[in-house]
Amino acid sequence: MSRAEHSLEVAERVSRILSEAGIESALIGALTMAAHNYSRATHDIDLGTVAALIPTLRDVGERLRAEGFDVELSHPEPDDPLGC
Repeated sequence: MSRAEHSLEVAERVSRILSEAGIESALIGALTMAAHNYSRATHDIDLGTVAALIPTLRDVGERLRAEGFDVELSHPEPDDPLGC
């Protein structure tokens, strides 16, 4: 299995965990390019989510950490038009 295939497999696993918590997500960032056969070096997986309650995202983060993932939860800046 190639590194890109492994990364996509991990992204699918994380997406499934989000889905189980009722959170829709989409693959974004460099790994999206790999999914379309345009490889670019990356060390993380970026998933965008639809609006979800912060406590729910924290709970999902804890579940992912328990499964061995490093998790960073970022909140939009107050003036970010996409963070409304």
